[in-house]
Amino acid sequence: MTDPSDESGLVRAMQRGDADAIERLWIAYAPRLVAYARTVLAQSSDQSFAEDVVQQVFVSLVRLPARNSRAIRSAEAWLITATRRAALNAARGERRERRRRHALDITRPGPSSSHEQLRELIERLPSEQAEVISLRHAFGMTFADIARLIGSSKSTVAQRHAEALKRLRRWLADADQRPTNLTSPLEHHRV
Repeated sequence: MTDPSDESGLVRAMQRGDADAIERLWIAYAPRLVAYARTVLAQSSDQSFAEDVVQQVFVSLVRLPARNSRAIRSAEAWLITATRRAALNAARGERRERRRRHALDITRPGPSSSHEQLRELIERLPSEQAEVISLRHAFGMTFADIARLIGSSKSTVAQRHAEALKRLRRWLADADQRPTNLTSPLEHHRV
C-alpha cells in the first residue's frame, strides 16, 4: 500500500502521464481491487471481467479532470468506491444479458488451491456478506469504514462479517477439506 500522504501526489502525477506513478498505484491496489470486484461480480459467468472492471476504474482515474482529482484525499478510498460502482453496474449488465441470452449453466472445475477454494466459497456467500469479507480482509477496513462505504450501520456490518465467517467455517468443515489455517488466506491479504 502506498503512503496516504503520497497518494494525492501520485494521482496528480498519474494524470500528467507519469508512468511510474501509474505503475505504483496499480501495484499497490490492483490485486486487491480485482479480488473485491470478483466478490461483487460473484454471480457473473465470467470472473475475468473483474480485471476489466479494475482497468476501467484506473482509466477513469487517469481521465478524471484535474479539478476533480484535487478533491481526492485518499486514492484507496476513491479506487474502492469506483470499483464498487463499476462492478455493481457490470453485474447489472451481466444479469440483463444473461436473461436475454438464457445462458447455459457451465460447471467450473474444482478449486486448485486453498486460496482458490476460499475464493469460491466467498462467492457462494450472499453478496452483502461477501462484500464485507472482501473489504475487511483484502483492504483491512474497519467495520465503521465499511458501514460508511456501503451505507449500513456498523452493527449490521459486524453481523454480516460474523455470519459470513460462520458459514465459511461450516462449509469448510462439511466439505472435510479444511485448510490447516482457516485465516491464512484471508490474513495473507490484510493490509
